[in-house]
Amino acid sequence: MERSIGCAIDARDQVHGVLEFDCYRAPVYCSRIGAAGFCANLGAMALENARLHDKIQREVQMLRRLIQAAQQMGDGQLSAESITELEASVGWDEINRLSQAFAQMARQVIEREEALPPKSTRVGDRH
Repeated sequence: MERSIGCAIDARDQVHGVLEFDCYRAPVYCSRIGAAGFCANLGAMALENARLHDKIQREVQMLRRLIQAAQQMGDGQLSAESITELEASVGWDEINRLSQAFAQMARQVIEREEALPPKSTRVGDRH
């Protein structure tokens, strides 16, 4: 006689699936149910860890882009394409908001620099 135990794989109060165990020996003891629940919890933790790892990798990538843009701006080499890329950041977390704010600031700096009159010649070069 085959019996099965099903345990929900839930992480962060969200069910991601069911882990099902087939038991060929009757009866199904509480110790087996406990072991099945433990395995399901391990699966849930693995899913949550993978989700957090992906999130951290995306945040690290965005921070690297911001650092690179700040260095380019400091060197006077930040391109309009880089600014547009930063402005296109989507999301509501702090890093995305920082990226969007930095892009707005960089665009304003470049617009102001472009509006300045051309550099005048040095005093000694006048004729």
